[in-house]
Amino acid sequence: MRMQGYRLNDEDTDAMVRWLKLNHPENANREYAESMLIAMKLAYREIGWSDPDALEGFYQEYIKKLADQNGKTSEE
Repeated sequence: MRMQGYRLNDEDTDAMVRWLKLNHPENANREYAESMLIAMKLAYREIGWSDPDALEGFYQEYIKKLADQNGKTSEE
């Protein structure tokens, strides 16, 4: 399936395989990892269409994560 703005790549696939090995070893292979990455992308797109306000929650979590990585609180 072709998607705008995202192309499967080895780095993302490898990261997903590592996560699967830890959490769902029975599905830890490249084919499953790639299908899961596509499903995740499509799920986010669907949320944007069906519940745009939910994207605000994802955004807030994202900026908090970035701030935490940079040693700052999200209130700064």
